[in-house]
Amino acid sequence: MKKLLLLPILLAATLVASEYNYEITPVVGYNLTEGNIGLDNHVIMGGEFQYNGFDSFINPELSILCSNANYTTPHSKDFKIYRVALNGVYDFQQVGSIIPLLKAGIGYEDIQQSHKGNSPFMDFGIGAKIPFSDTIALKFEAIYMLNCSNSIDNNRKNSNLTLLAGLNIAFGEKAKIQAPKPSLHQKTTEIHKPTIVQKPTIVQKPTIVQKSPIIYKPIDGDDDKDGILNSKDKCPKTRPGKLVYNDGCPQSLNLNVNFPNDSAIIDPSSYERIKSYAKFLRAHSSYSTDIIGYTSNTGSTQYNKKLSKERAIAVQKMIINENVPESKVRAQGKGHLNPISSNKTIEGRATNRRIEAEITKDK
Repeated sequence: MKKLLLLPILLAATLVASEYNYEITPVVGYNLTEGNIGLDNHVIMGGEFQYNGFDSFINPELSILCSNANYTTPHSKDFKIYRVALNGVYDFQQVGSIIPLLKAGIGYEDIQQSHKGNSPFMDFGIGAKIPFSDTIALKFEAIYMLNCSNSIDNNRKNSNLTLLAGLNIAFGEKAKIQAPKPSLHQKTTEIHKPTIVQKPTIVQKPTIVQKSPIIYKPIDGDDDKDGILNSKDKCPKTRPGKLVYNDGCPQSLNLNVNFPNDSAIIDPSSYERIKSYAKFLRAHSSYSTDIIGYTSNTGSTQYNKKLSKERAIAVQKMIINENVPESKVRAQGKGHLNPISSNKTIEGRATNRRIEAEITKDK
């Protein structure tokens, strides 16, 4: 099997992150009041606004809640209770399809009764988000609120337990994060010039791809015929003919193709990179390629696999439209499998959203 680091020197381009500065959540729920203060349990509704633009693991949130309440005494009339709180929110790393969260802060309660006092309060909460996509998620919370003064009962402070549910919507895409651009590729047209390739003869003439200089005795075999002994092969089921590294795993090239959020429509900024790769395939007709889509771990496994497959197919179709035989281009989506960076950071998740290409030497 031919083994040289061919793919990493074919193309280079920018990588764009896709995260969001703002989250807004309309919520509705139920407020459980302290049992001995004479106030009925009641429905509560409102909204939460979270800002993610600070370089901090805790994000500020403004919460505004309103409810119609009533006393348990006969003939009492309904009245409004308004609560405004400023919280700090910590989102944990996603566990399966759930993103746990913690929050705490201070607020103010305004009871629309002239004979009753208002009060500041402290709140503590736990919750979770269940993402449907990068921008939409269900959000559930349980929040305990402890008043700091005797707002209802003159003899003691009261407390509330509020259960909330809502639709969390993220928006306001953050500034794009670009990976360092190699100086040899400052102009996209330079990718066609042999001077930008460290070993131009490798790219221009597949016949110069040399067999590995490693000399060995096939004492333990090479079942997948990739030139790597079974004892050293970390990818023992590689398709015959595929270019591999010295550990037996397929060589891959990140095509750095950009897409709008939750879309499989290729961003025009990526057209030249795809066309350059198609030109390489036309010039080396003895090779075929696998186009593989990946995502970060945001969203469900099923959704990520579907989106990554649709994006890979979009790139596949564009390459075929550049006069590359259809039989030479395969597409598959692997969702959030095989991350190349940590999904705990914005930069890591951006790196994991990628389109990779693998090359096979056809018989």
